[in-house]
Amino acid sequence: MKLFAAVALLASAQMSAHPSPAERVRLMKAIDTAVQLPPKAYPLHRYARFYAVRPDGKIAALFNANTKTRRPKDWACSTVGPDGKLTPIPCGPDTRPRADEQRWVEYKAMPLIEDGGCSAIDVIYNPLTATVEDVACHGVA
Repeated sequence: MKLFAAVALLASAQMSAHPSPAERVRLMKAIDTAVQLPPKAYPLHRYARFYAVRPDGKIAALFNANTKTRRPKDWACSTVGPDGKLTPIPCGPDTRPRADEQRWVEYKAMPLIEDGGCSAIDVIYNPLTATVEDVACHGVA
């Protein structure tokens, strides 16, 4: 009976690759509450935050302080034609996240940031133990 209870508890605690919307909100709040940012980090509200379930069931989070800012009034978009000339085109919507915005994404779709110091922070959260296992600023290129 004890073995069955332990197996049932472990199975219920395993993180699905697709947690429900309510479970996503709970996990994001748990991570944001538990994380201790490095000394050189900005305050938490300055970061757009991405969360995803890793293949091992842990939650990967990326905190990114390089977020959406207003486009200048003279902002223009263009494309390069076959002749090498720039041709003006309408600008598409700005899909970059805002500071303090949270997004749950598929693990394969996590943003890739290779440097940035503490403007980009990786967090690993273990939902089985409800603990943050790792927090690290990115390197500087």
